[in-house]
Amino acid sequence: MLVRRRSFQLIGGHAALRQAVPLATCRLLSTKVDQKSGVNTRHPGGVPDWIHLWTPAHFYKGGYGLIGLTATSAVLTYVHEMNVLVPPLLAALTAGYWSLGLSDLQQKHQALRRNFPVLIHIRYFLESIRPEIQQYLIESDNIAAPFSREARTLVYNRSKGLPDTTAFGTKRNVYLEGHEWAAHSMFPKHLDPAVAGRVTIGGKLCKQPYSASLFNVSAMSYGALSGNAVSALNLGAQIAGCYHNTGEGGISRFHKLGGDIVWNVGTGYFACGYTDKDGVRRWLRRATEMGPDDPDCAGWPSCALACACVRLRALACTRVRLSAL
Repeated sequence: MLVRRRSFQLIGGHAALRQAVPLATCRLLSTKVDQKSGVNTRHPGGVPDWIHLWTPAHFYKGGYGLIGLTATSAVLTYVHEMNVLVPPLLAALTAGYWSLGLSDLQQKHQALRRNFPVLIHIRYFLESIRPEIQQYLIESDNIAAPFSREARTLVYNRSKGLPDTTAFGTKRNVYLEGHEWAAHSMFPKHLDPAVAGRVTIGGKLCKQPYSASLFNVSAMSYGALSGNAVSALNLGAQIAGCYHNTGEGGISRFHKLGGDIVWNVGTGYFACGYTDKDGVRRWLRRATEMGPDDPDCAGWPSCALACACVRLRALACTRVRLSAL
């Protein structure tokens, strides 16, 4: 009662705090009872207090307890009151407990291991399987980054030639604000497949205009991706009728499987540079200054610029389409 009166005097007449005082007072009065039961009342859903109170002294107590338990099991086994496998198992557990705990106490690199010997490894184990717990037990089929479980399943099924449809409708909330869907048109418009979804790069002055798809394979270098991945992307670009951006890693044999290629010059350091006799990495001359017969184009068949005329030197072109590969 004394604690409650002092609390009311400190907070004055504030209504919200006046209602919170009885709860805080009850927690103060029940602290001893909660500690006896090992329940943490500091915040809802907290861990038991014995975890926070774990110290090297508790480690030694637990170790001595395991030694006593092992000795007791050996005696009971001797008088035929317990299975003969129990003492060896308890002995192995006791040895592992002491070995791990003493290692934690002797090392000087991690404070958590010194303060919470043995027990801290439970946390490390849970952290190691956290992605799996999140993916298999917590994560929703529609909520994930960068791709949801639903999207990954769709890709897996299509890559294996399996049906990619789900019977009995959708699991999504179609009434949720922002939900998008495709509806049939009462008056559909005919589109020419040859030009639908495409845009022409290059104007009247361009010698080799290029009809590009609106959806293409973005820049991902060989090296960052494996050869099989780059090959799959290039073959997919050929089937889809779009271009495949090489990224700054240059053009490899995996890019030359039939799909259109966009040579990503970028900084010019990786794919468009060379190392001189002094070991200095240099960049080739500007792409807009190169022609098909330029010596700098050696190894790059038909250096044709799709985004501008070859002789338009004022343009700082950074993307080059290589044809006849």
